Amino acid sequence: MAKPDSYFHTLLFLIASAVIFSGCKDETTKSGWNDYGGCPDQSKYVITEDINKNTVSQLKVAWSYSTGDERTYQWNPIVIDTIMYVLAKNSSLVALNVVTGKEIWIHTNLRGITSRGINYWESKDRKDRRFIFKKQGKRS
Repeated sequence: MAKPDSYFHTLLFLIASAVIFSGCKDETTKSGWNDYGGCPDQSKYVITEDINKNTVSQLKVAWSYSTGDERTYQWNPIVIDTIMYVLAKNSSLVALNVVTGKEIWIHTNLRGITSRGINYWESKDRKDRRFIFKKQGKRS
């Protein structure tokens, strides 16, 4: 029987794949899942032509990522460009390549970070980029 952790990783990958290849559709097309819930409206929904009722059975797991501990993370990952940001490894923020699943970097031990996830903001010229999250009753 598969561990719950493997289901979580599979779900993360499927969400990331759908978002990366199609984007979130609202007034403007998004190239990533860079808001809590996917889009500013938090719909947790993307429109894609590649994944539909005829092709969903053909989806396969391309990679998985172990959280490195026994914790249960109920955390909304975000995807910016080709990088997925997840909470894993004793409450550390981890950056993963969405194509390969390879770990890019880890910001260790962010104990107290909210379980709902993080948001991302960038300036129009992309020179100023920020993660927005709540930690121990404070905004970071």
